[in-house]
Amino acid sequence: MKRSQKIYKPINLLRILMCIAVFLYHMGILKGGYLGVCVFFVLSGYFSCISAFKKENFSILEYYKNKFIRIYLPLIVTVFISLFAVSLVKEIGWFNLKPESTSVIFGYNNFWQLDANLDYFARHIDSPFMHLWYISIILQFEIVFPFVYSILKKIGDKIHKSLPCIILAILSVLAVVFFVHCGKTSSMMYTYYDTLARSFSLIFGLAVGFVHSYYRPFIPSFMRGRIVSRMVFTIYLVLLIASFFLIEPNSSYFTISMVIVTLIGCRLLDYGVIHPKYRQSKADKFIGYLANISYEIYLIQYPIIFLFQYIDVGTFYIPLVITLTFITSMLIHYIFDFKGAYGKTKWLKVLLCFVIIKVGCFGVKVYVEAIDHTNEMKELENQLAENEEKMQKRQEEYALNIAKEREEWNKILENLEDGEKKLEELVSQIPIVGI
Repeated sequence: MKRSQKIYKPINLLRILMCIAVFLYHMGILKGGYLGVCVFFVLSGYFSCISAFKKENFSILEYYKNKFIRIYLPLIVTVFISLFAVSLVKEIGWFNLKPESTSVIFGYNNFWQLDANLDYFARHIDSPFMHLWYISIILQFEIVFPFVYSILKKIGDKIHKSLPCIILAILSVLAVVFFVHCGKTSSMMYTYYDTLARSFSLIFGLAVGFVHSYYRPFIPSFMRGRIVSRMVFTIYLVLLIASFFLIEPNSSYFTISMVIVTLIGCRLLDYGVIHPKYRQSKADKFIGYLANISYEIYLIQYPIIFLFQYIDVGTFYIPLVITLTFITSMLIHYIFDFKGAYGKTKWLKVLLCFVIIKVGCFGVKVYVEAIDHTNEMKELENQLAENEEKMQKRQEEYALNIAKEREEWNKILENLEDGEKKLEELVSQIPIVGI
């Protein structure tokens, strides 16, 4: 292994733990596992920045090419394989198949879910793509990142390297303020799904990346020792894991907890990269491999969970979901790993590619033939809204009629009372003529 190639075992462990946290949340086991996505955002911003700094001549087209292979191709494969698998289970009634799949393919699923009023935290499963709002935000970030990076890098190189760090620090604070403001004034799902609201975690990761590239991790010198730094890293990691058990989606600390988890993720990055390894043991290689397939695990886990809601496997549910998720993730990662040396296994890659393409074609057929019920559903929503409005008007009219009847009865009773009083007065004024 070359001396220049650094291995960050703590960061790999962090990626694995966050993947497990999100997986357990999707399984309905870990209530606060959704917070792991905040750390994934931080890692995405950080590694995009670090990988760009490693390039002597940063090319926007080359960057897009790499991200297309690493992020978009596995996503497309997952989408069409999932569509094919869903078509095999007749019990599944997925009315949003066409528009939701389209939103995933073109990278705006988070906005589509907002428009469809879907609740990510509801424990019912409406589709196999409920989790891909995160990938849509990542795709949107990756489209903008090369231009943001190029501008900030020029500022740092031509003026002063502290300026990009200061700019990103200010943007991070403003993004947190906007996120907290959305949490107080907007709906919970808008705060969770909106790209601008969730951008604070990505900006934090980007800021840490610039600081590490221009300077070094923000750690005091007396805490840079291997033992002390590992202890601090472990403490932050324990706090992070504790939040997964303590902070549920309906918690009053929902918004602030995501900010705190983001900050913890930044500190974990600081302490996780100060003592890189240059030689890997077998355990390090295994941990690194699991970390590398964490993206594929995230992609495929929810479709498998979704399918097994309709397949009764009894007590084998959890083992089967875990096993299938792991195997499928390995296969997808293997197919799109163009950097490794294949040797005698090249025929296996060709065979798997053929199978994936064949199954994917069936998925494309399902997608093309699917009926878009968006207009019908909107008409139904409008009709329901009209009926609700009519019912409300009828209730208001009924309430007005009841109020009028009460007023009339009150007047009648008042008249009777007045008549009774007048009769008593008249009787009292009649003279007695005899006994």
